Amino acid sequence: MALRADGSVKVWGWDNYGVTSNAPTGTGFVQVSAGWEHCAALQQAGQITSWGHDFSNEVSGTPVGQTFRSVKCGAYHSLALTDLNEGWNSGTTYCFGDGTGTGCPCAAFGQAGHGCANSAGVGGAS
Repeated sequence: MALRADGSVKVWGWDNYGVTSNAPTGTGFVQVSAGWEHCAALQQAGQITSWGHDFSNEVSGTPVGQTFRSVKCGAYHSLALTDLNEGWNSGTTYCFGDGTGTGCPCAAFGQAGHGCANSAGVGGAS
């Protein structure tokens, strides 16, 4: 996977779970990251687009309603950091994925199917 100079996302290789065919189109992306069988791209405005295999809610658990400054994908989870200018929630790390009932990947807590919360009790989508 690569981020082109024009802000578009280019994905190639095996199209398992739509990793290549479901990549976002258009421009305005500033960061990309690949996990085990899922990917995420950060838009210039701070929103995250995720696609691919959703076995552990690593796609459907993508947080919304915040402005993010970074996103990184792991095996069955992803991490995102909110913008440092978000007020009281400034610089919060969101951990999403692994909503299968097993332990949260960030050694935090969370309800099965709802992603994981950080130590402050926030993070993960419901």
